[in-house]
Formats: sequence, structure tokens, C-alpha cells
Amino acid sequence: MSKIGLKLSLIILAIVLCSIVIISITINSNINHQFENYLFSLNENKINRVTELLLENYENQGWHNLDQEITAFIENNGLKVYLEDNSGNILYYNHSGLLKGKISPEREVRKINLIDANNQNIGTMLWLKPLRQNLFSEHEQLFSAQIRKAIYYTAGFIGIIAIIVSIFFSGYLTTPLIKINNAAHKIARGEYRQTINIRGNDEIATLGKTFNKMAAKLNQLEEIRNESINNFAHELRTPITNINNYLEAIEDKILEPDPQTIQEIKEELQRLINLINKLRDLNEAEENIINMQKEKIDLKQLLKNVMSKYKLQADKKNISIAEKYPHNNLILKGDRDSLETIFNNLLENAIKYTNINGSIILKVFSDQEIKITLENSGTGIDQKDLPYIFERFYRADNSRNLNNDGSGIGLNIVKKLIEAHNGKIKVESNNKKTRFTICLPIIFTV
Repeated sequence: MSKIGLKLSLIILAIVLCSIVIISITINSNINHQFENYLFSLNENKINRVTELLLENYENQGWHNLDQEITAFIENNGLKVYLEDNSGNILYYNHSGLLKGKISPEREVRKINLIDANNQNIGTMLWLKPLRQNLFSEHEQLFSAQIRKAIYYTAGFIGIIAIIVSIFFSGYLTTPLIKINNAAHKIARGEYRQTINIRGNDEIATLGKTFNKMAAKLNQLEEIRNESINNFAHELRTPITNINNYLEAIEDKILEPDPQTIQEIKEELQRLINLINKLRDLNEAEENIINMQKEKIDLKQLLKNVMSKYKLQADKKNISIAEKYPHNNLILKGDRDSLETIFNNLLENAIKYTNINGSIILKVFSDQEIKITLENSGTGIDQKDLPYIFERFYRADNSRNLNNDGSGIGLNIVKKLIEAHNGKIKVESNNKKTRFTICLPIIFTV
């Protein structure tokens, strides 16, 4: 049994056993109390019967002769009484203490006035009530002991059942948790292909389903990461291999170091430099997150400055750029370099993937937060790629990348920097347009 299963079993068992003990004590005490009340009531009925017999005896023959049936009934039922007539003459007694008036304080004596049919007092009877411990005869004590024994046996049987049920129930609850724990350990070792089967529709089953989704997502991300790193390694290796081939051909006199060859080598070098710069940008972005220098920034003015830098590139493709800002200035607390990097990356991508004669629209809204949308026309992002485009080295495998050498780093940098500003980013896309939406916290407007 697992540790948590043992703890759960002990907790359930402790609760059940405590409940059994409390219930057993309560039932036993209540039964004893009710049984005592029953015996007291029985004695009350007996003394009432004696009273009825005495009145009948007086009506029939007065006090000259006390019927033996009455004395026999008193003796057989263990009643302690003292009887006298209305003149004080003793008619009967079977306890000397009643005669002498010497009764211990803990004993209770009940005085009963005998009233005839003419409402005349014909005598007095004193009844010495029995003590509680003297209520039980041998048979009654045996009956009470059997009841207690039945209670204890029942409690013991329920206790055994409780042990069995607690072990089964704890196993039922902890088995899926143990499965999840074992699978989690495997994921921690890098074994992401984990699926657990938990039946039911309770919270544990929901946890299992959520775990399976997480494991599937981690496995997919790991596959994407491995594939992306391989692709990136290939991107690095290709220009290096090409440059090496050019140099070997020149060395072997196969190619002449003419301007065309040198230009082709420069293009391969530039391609390599671009990839290295992207890695440097990623490193710098991560350093900026750690060493971010936040200050009050007018976001509206910053965006206008960034947009103006890309006017020339947009004009080369005859791309129209529309900017819509609120009337007031938007002040937020952020790192200027990081914010410029965010919008430089997004705008550069927008221009790159917008078709000739296309359009780019920048809109800025402010309410409880600042919302910026950047929308461009042209080939969109495939729906299957949307969840992963912010992953490092991930490049969507569609027509967006057929004529563009993306590294899969830029959007990862954007997401990290936005999150460092306590913001968030999302993307929507179809086959006609793509829209990025950024939400950033606002300090105040001017």
C-alpha cells in the first residue's frame, strides 16, 4: 500500500472507529437508562396494583382480616411496604426501617393515602422505593448483559468491515493518483509519451484527462523543439557548407575568384550572419528581461516612431499602412528597448508576409488596459501552426515560409518581452489576413 493510501486508510478507520465507540457508548447508556425507567415503571404498576387490592379488601371485609393474596403479591414482587389504618394501627410491614422510621438518606419513601369510594381516608401505605442497583433481578441482569454483548459484537463486526472498506476505498482513490505520480516521474525524465487510463467522471478522472492533455502537449512541443533545432542546425550548416565548397573549388582551380563568385560567397556569409544575429537577439532579449530598465513611456509616440522607420520598406511593396490611435497619450511603465524590439519584430514580419499592394492596419485602444492590434493582409497562418508559432525555433510549414528565411526566434522573443511587461499576446489568422493582439497594463492617460 502506498503512503498516501495508508494515511487515508488510517484516517477513514480512525473516523469510523471513533464513531463506533461513540455510538456504542451512547446506545448502551440509553438502553440502560430506558431499561431502568421500564423497571421503575413496572414497580410503580405493582404498587398501584397493591393499592387496588387493599381498597377491595377494605370494601369487602374492612381491616379485620388482610387477605393473604395481598401479602403474597407484595412478597413475591419484592415490595417493601408499611401499612396502617386511619387510627394508626399497624396492619402490615416487611421492612423494619419503615416501622422505626430509620431510612438512609439515599432511599426514597413514597407515602400513599388510601381513599375509599366515599372519599374517606381509610389508611396509609409507605413504599420504600428500590435503589437502582437493586432494580435488576438475576434474569434482568442477564438480559442487560446480553444486550451489551450484542452491542459490542456488532461494533467489532462493523470495525472489521470498516478496516476492509477503508483499505479498498483508499486503494480505489489512490491508485489513479499513483498512476499520475509514476507518469509524472517519467515525464520528469524526458519520457513525454505518457497516457494514463482513469475511468469515471469525478475530479480525479478530470485530473487524469488534464494530465493526458498536458503530456500530449509536452510531447508535441518536444517533437517541435527537436525538429526546429534540427532545422536551425541545418540552416547554419547550409551556408557554411556552401562557403566551404566555394573555397575548395577556388583552391582546386575549378572556379575563378571573380566578382560573381565573391558575391555568391558574400550572400552565404550574410545568410549565416543573419542567423547568428537572430541568436544574439534572443540572448539580448533574455538579458533584457533580467536587466529590464522600466520607465514611464508614451506608447503612442513610441509606436509612431517605429511605424515611420518601416514606411520605406512598405512603399517598396506598395503596401498601405493605416494607423489609428486614441486622442489621448498612453503612458505605461516599461523598458523602451524591449518595447521597440516587440514592435520591430511584429512590423517586420507583417511587411515580409504581406503581398504586394496589400495593407497593414495598426489600431490602439485604451480602457482598463492598452490593447494594440496589428493586422496584415496576405497569406495567413495555418490553424495547426497557430498554437506553436511562439515556440522557439518553430517555423510554420506553409506558403508563408516558401520564399522567406525565417529563424523561428522573433515571435518567441516578442512573447517573452510582452510577458516581462505583465502583458499577453494572441494571434488570429485565416487565408486572407493575420491579426496579432497585444494587451499591456496602463498607468494613466494624458
